[in-house]
Amino acid sequence: MSDQPFSFGHCDVSPGRRELKRDGKVISLGSRCFDILLTLASKPGQIVSKDELITRVWQGRIVEENSLESQMSRLRQALGSDRKAIRTVAGRGYQLVADTSGLPAGESAIRVVDLPARRSRLIGRDSDLRELEEMAATCRLITLTGAGGVGKTSLAIELARRLAARFPDRVCIAELAPVTQAEFVLATVASALGLVTTDGDISVERIIFLNQSKRVVLVLDNCEHLIEASAAIVDVLLRTCPFLQIIATGREPLRIGAEQVYRVAPLDVPDAENDDVADVMSYSAIELFEARLCHGQIPSAMDPRSVALKIQICRRLDGIPLAIELAAARVEVFGVVGVAERLGSMFEGLLGGNRSGLPRQQTLSATLDWSYGLLPAEERAVLLGLSVFAGEFSLESAIAVISSAELPSDCVIDSIINLVYKSLVVPNTAGLEAKYRLPEMTRVYARRKSTEGTDMECFLKRHARYFCHRLQAIDAKGDFDLPIDALLDDVRAAIQWSFSENGDVTLGTGLTAALPCWMKRLLIEECQPSVGLVPPNTLGRATEETRAA
Repeated sequence: MSDQPFSFGHCDVSPGRRELKRDGKVISLGSRCFDILLTLASKPGQIVSKDELITRVWQGRIVEENSLESQMSRLRQALGSDRKAIRTVAGRGYQLVADTSGLPAGESAIRVVDLPARRSRLIGRDSDLRELEEMAATCRLITLTGAGGVGKTSLAIELARRLAARFPDRVCIAELAPVTQAEFVLATVASALGLVTTDGDISVERIIFLNQSKRVVLVLDNCEHLIEASAAIVDVLLRTCPFLQIIATGREPLRIGAEQVYRVAPLDVPDAENDDVADVMSYSAIELFEARLCHGQIPSAMDPRSVALKIQICRRLDGIPLAIELAAARVEVFGVVGVAERLGSMFEGLLGGNRSGLPRQQTLSATLDWSYGLLPAEERAVLLGLSVFAGEFSLESAIAVISSAELPSDCVIDSIINLVYKSLVVPNTAGLEAKYRLPEMTRVYARRKSTEGTDMECFLKRHARYFCHRLQAIDAKGDFDLPIDALLDDVRAAIQWSFSENGDVTLGTGLTAALPCWMKRLLIEECQPSVGLVPPNTLGRATEETRAA
């Protein structure tokens, strides 16, 4: 415990002089009582067990628990009107719930770093942290956005730790995930900032009064479900507390003035063709996969075959850290080969299972449920509709497949824009025309949700019809040098559905009849029964119909 004086309520405490003043008057306080007060003040807001208090105050002597209770009663009597600053937590111990502000200096005398303990090294985020530290030097509000499971919370907490040296009063986190109503956001923020009262008097004005001159870092984690209330509080605090640094996380920005948005990207994944083992191991996605294997004491093979499989796994998982960690955990059961071979069917399995995170982060399913549950009805419908695309899609193709009387084209476009903001759709603006895609896990999740009562058959039929028309248009023009390779994954998916039990054989016929397109690319086997996409005799029927036409 520092000898620095501190204050709470009407009380001023000087540890060096071992003196307690209440309203300026010195209060007589026994040595044991004073040591109890200092021990509680050394852990403001934390529960201190009875055993720890007895050990610290009586220093190895054997005393009865009622001795502690007697001293605690005397301490509360000495605190007078501030007696409720010490809270009894039944069965656990005692807690100092008052804000320990040094009123004469206007600064807290007790340095508080109230962040979750590190469970493991943060992998692959060194460059992000350097950029964010530079950003924090000129911007007091940084919002980290990105897909579920990409590691926004871990990155925000690590950034707060790195900024701690510049913010000597408090470094803390307000976790909003458990908060369900907007009116409780203020209390959550107040508690993180050290304002815990027994009289229920929590107001923005009181928070401002206690933090106006303090240098504090506040991590406001998981804002998206309470975006308006979070934005309102952050806006007020930034305008009135000039030394406050806020790091917010969420699927979308707060959209208030002076906000700098930092999109957290997935981990780096090597190209599928990369066979340089040393180079491959330098990519952060592979490094994380390896690190989690080590945690499980699993021997890690470094031969080219094993490395190629690890690349395949990390690419299929889009470099999402949570998904990679869950996949690595399954290596213990299936081996690297087994995980890679079963990855398609194991996506359902990866939607569950990591007890060490926050409740919404313990499974991919919980993470995606969280995002999906916050979407309005039209955005849910559009997300489910987009899940029929096997590869990238354009706005034109999305409108053709999804729009209807209930979902007009303008609504589809607006929904896609919002889904991009909420990190559920990934944009690609590298070319002349913007393209979009669903991350693989999001697509699998959306297809699973579509079986829970949503009729996907109309989306699937429109999808097959759209690509059938695209191929027929290319066939009619005879220009087989058009860049149609990007269509092939969706064409294959459309063929597979067309010849399924609930499909449309006529559309399948049109898709397989575009033989010049397939032959030009030496993909004639795509139309043969041996691939498993087209049932026996279907190709013959399609060819006969094409000849008759």
